[in-house]
Amino acid sequence: MAANINTFNTDLAAAREAYNTLKRVKGQRQAAVRAFLDATDHEGRVLAVEEHGAGFVRRGLREAAIFFEGHGDQNVADVFWALRDDIDLDGEVFQVETANVA
Repeated sequence: MAANINTFNTDLAAAREAYNTLKRVKGQRQAAVRAFLDATDHEGRVLAVEEHGAGFVRRGLREAAIFFEGHGDQNVADVFWALRDDIDLDGEVFQVETANVA
């Protein structure tokens, strides 16, 4: 479920860049996704999930994944799906803290 830390950080950067290209700026899901992607560390992402709710963050990431799939960009969609999978319904954000995962 959780990716290695380098992959996780690369996914976050790619998702942040891709999400910034979208014109979605209003709404709870969009605010939740932006807070999650813009957090500078793991604790910030956990706080974003706590503040906005795991459901809103997960649905916002799902919405972005479906958008990019629908526009033929499966690689970007896969990043959003992976990030969504790193948040469980109870609000725990999974992240491997070491880079020595094979």
